[in-house]
Amino acid sequence: MLFPLICPYCGKLTDQDSESCSKCKPLIAVPIHTKILKNGVICASAFHYTGIYRQALINYKYNGYGQFTRPFSLTFRRVINTAFPDIEYDFAAEVPQRIPHTTHTKRLARYSAKEINIAYAPLLYKTKSDEYQHFKTAKERRKISRSLYKYNQNIDITGKNIILFDDIITTGSTLYVCSSALLDAGAKSVDCVTLMW
Repeated sequence: MLFPLICPYCGKLTDQDSESCSKCKPLIAVPIHTKILKNGVICASAFHYTGIYRQALINYKYNGYGQFTRPFSLTFRRVINTAFPDIEYDFAAEVPQRIPHTTHTKRLARYSAKEINIAYAPLLYKTKSDEYQHFKTAKERRKISRSLYKYNQNIDITGKNIILFDDIITTGSTLYVCSSALLDAGAKSVDCVTLMW
């Protein structure tokens, strides 16, 4: 009652176990999109970054709508169960974000990991704060990403299956660099999941 959940897509009240309100259910019943990264890692995404989906993510990421964590984590659970039904993951981690937006993907990854009973671990870190990549070309993004993301060597991931969370995939450069760092560190497999593409 004190912290009611609202539908990310229309703003109406919804219950604890729903991705959306009943009116918006048809809007979230869309096929899951998959993309294969250059290293063979698969990224599964729930929605196309347009319209109400885009606005929901903008509200969550930039406008302080933290109450979307629960419905978005349920979306992640659905995407993982659909795209990767037979994999038992050892760790869940997130792509580290730029300051000042460092918490939203970490919060999503932690909450979603709990939702699907996977141990969360901060497997990656950023070597420095980067500039916005929205207006960069794919080549520029790849170059920037290569030097930004490193594996946290305090955690042994040898032979482990990892699910890597991010809010959105565009060119795939960031997820490629991050998943490659985890595979190079000895991970058995890495799968990626995003809310949008």
